[in-house]
Amino acid sequence: MIKVAALPNGENIEMAEIMVESYKRIFEGVDPSLPLLSIAITGEMRSGKSFLLNLFLIYMRYIRNQVL
Repeated sequence: MIKVAALPNGENIEMAEIMVESYKRIFEGVDPSLPLLSIAITGEMRSGKSFLLNLFLIYMRYIRNQVL
């Protein structure tokens, strides 16, 4: 992976684009009239924030596959 430019959080733009494309695929076919939910996760370093976000992502993929 080629680092294009650094973002303020230390990630690079190419990784951010990959993440955006992943979320687009997850939400394909979702009714746009459904309410949007925003979640903020805070905590100390190494307290499981990334684990929780990854768990949400796995759950959303599971739900999407069950609906199809």
